Amino acid sequence: MALNANETYDPDIPGTFHSLPYNQGKPTFDPSHDSKLSTLIATCNLLDPLAIQHPERPFPASHTRGSNRIDYIFITPGLRSAALSSGCLPPYSLFQGDHQPYFLDFSAKYLFRDHTHKIHHPLSRTLTLNNPRKIAKNKETLYNHIEKHNLFSKCKELSKILTTEWTHSHTAQYLTLDSLITEAMLNSEKQIAKKKSNQFEWCPTPKIAIQAYRFWRLKL
Repeated sequence: MALNANETYDPDIPGTFHSLPYNQGKPTFDPSHDSKLSTLIATCNLLDPLAIQHPERPFPASHTRGSNRIDYIFITPGLRSAALSSGCLPPYSLFQGDHQPYFLDFSAKYLFRDHTHKIHHPLSRTLTLNNPRKIAKNKETLYNHIEKHNLFSKCKELSKILTTEWTHSHTAQYLTLDSLITEAMLNSEKQIAKKKSNQFEWCPTPKIAIQAYRFWRLKL
């Protein structure tokens, strides 16, 4: 749970447990509740992973116009072993907000029993969105591959089966279809692989001019 609480909270001082009655269809109201964030955390048995992983005190302010931490990320005890790292970034580093961005990294292997896929740097990817000719070529190649293997109709057939009984045979069809779609995407990207000569030095000025000309031609 991530929230802007607009309230300070000391994770080193346990809060007060206060259970609330739940009445279906009616709002929960208890005049004896102190409405403190620490009470909510204690009652829901939540943990503050940033406080656990960063024992330094006091915490840095999470608001550009404040001096206290008022933003938090809370997890249940079952997720504590999956929390790999956490922290905060400088203001305005990700978005134009007046709060510091907080992050929490989880182990995909622990949570989903699968490894996290490596995120490749954009410069190492074949498909780039600043080249209209490559975009058009990629879409054309991908569409032709999908049409050739009749993947659109196969997807529709499987989507209809979702409303009925799903069997192991349908699972096998789904995995095969997923492999064909992946193959089509990789094949279309391979067709637009970057081919350039390293004989001459690279200069950014002509590249910017060429990109501007390409987009201008695309709009005609």
